[in-house]
Amino acid sequence: MVVIGVGIGGSPVIGSIRAVAEGVRVPRFPGAVVSQFDERAIKANEPVREVYDEIILVNERQGNVTAALAWTDKASTTFGEAARWTPTKIRLLRKSGRVQEAAVLTLKCTVDTPEWRRLCQEANQTTPGSAAR
Repeated sequence: MVVIGVGIGGSPVIGSIRAVAEGVRVPRFPGAVVSQFDERAIKANEPVREVYDEIILVNERQGNVTAALAWTDKASTTFGEAARWTPTKIRLLRKSGRVQEAAVLTLKCTVDTPEWRRLCQEANQTTPGSAAR
């Protein structure tokens, strides 16, 4: 759960971007859509990792792997090239049929960030999807 808005009197509205994206309405924002919350959260002075995780997950679940991949790059850049999103990127690369890129990134992860080795190697076992056309 993340703060996704400000209610009456300045009280935070707690919810899930995933819930909003899947059609759950936020009580104090009856016409709200996820993009309004994404924009506020992404432009915040203090970015929230969980917001990026949610956006990536929503895009992946909706079958928009290309957008999910773009968000992994944005997240990594926003947080100083953080390795946290490398396993996710590897999984998404394989789902998009970009198996060779996933293998190269897995090797880089294994060498450069040994603390993420296991997760990167597991992500590289994701069943490959068909290449985007």
